Amino acid sequence: TKGLPRVNIMALIEKFTHCRKVVTFRHQDVGKYWRFIKEGDLGIIFRVEEGSNRVYVAGVRECSPAERLGVKPSMRLMSLNGARVRPFSDEELSTILMQACMKLP
Repeated sequence: TKGLPRVNIMALIEKFTHCRKVVTFRHQDVGKYWRFIKEGDLGIIFRVEEGSNRVYVAGVRECSPAERLGVKPSMRLMSLNGARVRPFSDEELSTILMQACMKLP
């Protein structure tokens, strides 16, 4: 009809499917998770999107601190310890993550 505004349904869906979630890992969350003690691993598998340098969760290990705190595949990592994360490669991201794991509150 003539008087009703047009709505872009896909833009509306996009707006509501992406919500911001803050996940904080503390020493008590990690506990005695062997992979963290041995390798500094919190149970998150990341991937860096080429071209945009965005970081996404590609997977979450079962029974990990990440799974317990609600981290899900396809989430986007936007900042770490208050600093924006925009690595150029998986290797650069790995270095950033290892430095951050050393500073767990």
